[in-house]
Amino acid sequence: MVLLQTSPCDNYECQNGAQCIVVQQEPVCRCLAGFAGQKCEKLITVNFVGKDSYVELPPAKMRPQANISLQVATDKDNGILLYKGDNDPLALELYQGHVRLIYDTLTSSPTTIYR
Repeated sequence: MVLLQTSPCDNYECQNGAQCIVVQQEPVCRCLAGFAGQKCEKLITVNFVGKDSYVELPPAKMRPQANISLQVATDKDNGILLYKGDNDPLALELYQGHVRLIYDTLTSSPTTIYR
């Protein structure tokens, strides 16, 4: 007769490359940098190095309210920093060296704000 030794991690699925460890007989996910949550399911930080980098989030992952902070360093004068397309389109971009926010409520013409 063969007895198989099992671990609480055997049936516990950590996400986004996290490692499952056992702490006090319970499975715990050790999240990689940029992720949080019980199973490391929440993306909390993204860092980009190099050009042409981006993140695309599926609509199901977006919540009605979200806080997004950006810190940007670039030698370019133009580029898209953030784009949200759906029923309330929004774009945050660099335009001729300035930050420009464009949003459209679909009930009036698009609004542009420069900083």
